Amino acid sequence: MKIYIGADFVPTDINRILFENGDMHSIIGTQLYSMLCEADLNVFNLEAPLTDNDTSIDKFGHNLKSPTKTINGFKAIPSLLLGLANNHSYDQGYEGLQSTMQVLTQSNIAYSGAGGNVNEAKQPYIFTKDGIRLGIYMCTENEFSSASVHRAGANPFDVLESFDHVQTLKEQCDYVIVIYHGGKEFYRYPSPMLQRYCRKFIEKGASLVLCQHSHCIGAREDYEAGTIIYGQGSFVFQTEYFNNLHDIVADSLVVEINIDQDGVLINEIPVTRTEVGITLATKEHAQLVIEMYNQLSEDIKNPHFVYESYKYFADEHINRYLREFLGRSWVVKALNLLCNRKLARLLLGKTSYLAIQNYLTCEAHYELFLQGLKNINHK
Repeated sequence: MKIYIGADFVPTDINRILFENGDMHSIIGTQLYSMLCEADLNVFNLEAPLTDNDTSIDKFGHNLKSPTKTINGFKAIPSLLLGLANNHSYDQGYEGLQSTMQVLTQSNIAYSGAGGNVNEAKQPYIFTKDGIRLGIYMCTENEFSSASVHRAGANPFDVLESFDHVQTLKEQCDYVIVIYHGGKEFYRYPSPMLQRYCRKFIEKGASLVLCQHSHCIGAREDYEAGTIIYGQGSFVFQTEYFNNLHDIVADSLVVEINIDQDGVLINEIPVTRTEVGITLATKEHAQLVIEMYNQLSEDIKNPHFVYESYKYFADEHINRYLREFLGRSWVVKALNLLCNRKLARLLLGKTSYLAIQNYLTCEAHYELFLQGLKNINHK
């Protein structure tokens, strides 16, 4: 059984016509396309609703969508499974998600990771060949796309249930792959908490855990009997926003998985961005990418490094988070500029920092704070 897994796969205005024409050779290159045609299963993350209507929800961040005609590009890839467990699958609300699932069904393209409610969204995808059963479980960190008992959406990671879902799936299958859509964008290492979550998935029976969403290549950890890859980078996701981040988003990994009765063999294949998509990296460039990847993987063998690296990363971002607690009115923005962007530190004293820390750490405070914010947003 041969499987290829790539991360974010999104038609944008840059390559929309190519998708609509089904021109996958131009989008990913002839050599890579030929490889996918020989696979038993190709798995990618569809990170935009396929819809022709604008029904954008209120959220923090970009609302993505792609025309339904771009399905022709996906139809050109055989044996395709698309993941919908991500932070953009509900960007166009119920109508957008319903359109996406309908278009995929009509095109005979399998999907997993989203549904009409959380019970549908959490259902895994099971693939069988030569008597080997492979289970694929997809979930996403909780943002604006999360499904619930009462709402359609993506399968949300739940610390009380997701690990049990994987354990149950392993009882039904020979091997399990977890695709976890989470981690901090443009950060190459796992956070201490992300590392704990991924390791727990392995302990519950997963052979491979793939973290997507970071848009950059991360590190690999061989843990107990499984493997964790903390970031593949995007697959095809061409936006002008990424142009300013070229160095960190230029390359990504397609993961090749070979499974037989003896076990799972994992191989990382470097690909690099083009003007309209991606292509296989040259031999020389691939070697440089793998050397960097190996160094990142070596770094995280030291638990102290994982903690210190994330601590430094947090220092770089804390002011942006604190400013959100002050609001976005023009008065706050003006004062922030006058204070050289240090308004939050000037107005929020130590007592406020401790209060915010407590609200986000304590389960009771966190739940009440979050529900209060939802109430305000829905009034």
